[in-house]
Amino acid sequence: MKLRFEVNQAEAFRRGFDAPNSINYLEVDPSTLDERTRHMIADRLEGISLITRGLGARTGKLILADGPTWDDLIVAILRDHANTTAPAYQHPELRK
Repeated sequence: MKLRFEVNQAEAFRRGFDAPNSINYLEVDPSTLDERTRHMIADRLEGISLITRGLGARTGKLILADGPTWDDLIVAILRDHANTTAPAYQHPELRK
């Protein structure tokens, strides 16, 4: 399956990657991925595009990775996941 995402070209350049296009595509075989990774990708898929999520909602913006590689994409997905996961409720008495 082909996945589409955005690449921060300035960051890719800083890291020594040639990223001639701001939009990148990677071919992925879902059967080779663990279940957690498949779910995080599926939660962000819109067609072949990986879309960021607001707290529970899709924003319409492509995931922005610091480079064009699979590892860069996974880091970007994990960053998006961390930014969109609501903090667990904590009772006010426990915050003291």
